[in-house]
This record gives sequence, C-alpha cells and structure tokens, in this order.
Amino acid sequence: MADIESISSSRDDQGNKPAYVSYQTLRNFLRKLSEHELPDQIDSSLMSNLAYGTQSQLNLALRFLGLVDAEGAATPALVSLTRSVNDDAAWRDAVREHLVPRYAEITSGLNLKSGTSQQLSEAFKQKGNATGSINPKAVRFYLKVMDDAGIVYSQYFRPKKSTGSRSKRQGASRPKKTEQEEPQVGADSEPGMIEFPIYLRRTSATRGRIVVPEDFGESDVKMVEAAVEMLRVYAEQNNRAVEADEVEDEADQE
Repeated sequence: MADIESISSSRDDQGNKPAYVSYQTLRNFLRKLSEHELPDQIDSSLMSNLAYGTQSQLNLALRFLGLVDAEGAATPALVSLTRSVNDDAAWRDAVREHLVPRYAEITSGLNLKSGTSQQLSEAFKQKGNATGSINPKAVRFYLKVMDDAGIVYSQYFRPKKSTGSRSKRQGASRPKKTEQEEPQVGADSEPGMIEFPIYLRRTSATRGRIVVPEDFGESDVKMVEAAVEMLRVYAEQNNRAVEADEVEDEADQE
C-alpha cells in the first residue's frame, strides 16, 4: 500500500464542494460508461435511471474530481478510470493517481496517520465548504477513495457507530410548539401575499414556508396538493439515499 505522504497535488476547483454522492453510484456510472465509447459530453441525459437529486450530486462529484471539464467533456482522468473500473489492480492505481490528489488541499495540515474523525470533519467543513448533512457524506466518500487507493489512514477517522442510533432517530418526535403561529401577511414576501410557516425536521429553528396570494381559494388547493406530492417523492428518494449510506457505513465498520 502506498504511503499517504507520497501523494500530493493541488486542487483546481476552489469553489466546488467535495463529492458527496454515494461512492457506489459513481462507480456504477463509470461501469456504464465503460461499456461504450465515451460520449462527447457527460451530462444528466446519461443518468436518466437516477433520481434528480442523485443526478445533481453525481454531476458535482464529476466536476470536483476533475473527471469533466467546464464544458462537460471527459478529461483524461475519466478516460483512465472508465478503462480500469472493472480491473481491481488497475482501478486502485487510477484512483490513487486521479482521485486522491483532489483532496490534497482539504487534508493539508491534517495528520492522516493519527487524526480523529472530528478533525477530518472540520477540515472538510472549513476547507471544502462541506457543511450540514453534506459533511458526513463527503467524508465517507473520501474514505472510500482512500480505501480503493490502498492507502492506510488513521484508524480514528472511522468512529464506531453507537448502537441503536437509527431506531432513536426514527422514533424521535418533533418539538412541541408552545403556541400556534399565525400566518403572516406580507412578512418577507411580496405585498398581497400571505406566508404560512412550516416547521421541519426536529428543531423549531428549521422552518420552511408556503407563500400564496391573499385571495388564495379552494380552486387553488389542487395545485398545492400536486406540489406536496412532488415533495413526497423527493423525500422518499432522499430517505432511500440516507438508508443506503447507512448500510454502506455500517458495512465499513464491521
């Protein structure tokens, strides 16, 4: 296995968030591309089997990892990875050559042999702008890259997951609001509009809103119901992605 200190490079895309799509999704996509000659442009039309949100994450990953250029054309790195994706030894070498260096700036100053998961997470937050729910996904993707490259890293980068965390999360209840909040007319929206607050997730600080015209009537409700159905589909896709990530993470810790 290669020593981490022997690999160095600079990252070009200063504004890009690090990849946080499922690592397996990326590899499956590369396998699909390897079956034929690479197209002139890598875009979402090649990802029609994936949910919209996953397509967006995959496109971001391709850019961050330097696999496509600004116009979406395949780079030499993508050519190399697609050629090696079905050969374990060649894949390890290609990942080490093309993917690991993309993280050099984020991990600079971090002790990759004895650092902790908190330090790694903070590096991704401060230097990679990977905040919120993106952070653990981006870190998980990076560790997958390191694994496939055959690089030894700190044992503390993968903290043991506490048992029962999933059941606790599923059983968590939303906070009770002490008083009912009234709709706000013309609050932060345009004049003539009325805003209805929606409390999301598990804290009252996380709030969404629905903004409709003041003359909103019964005939308009069907349009809102259609929008809710779209949100339901989106939420289901997100839940499946989270569950897949958790299964993948638990398998890594066994």
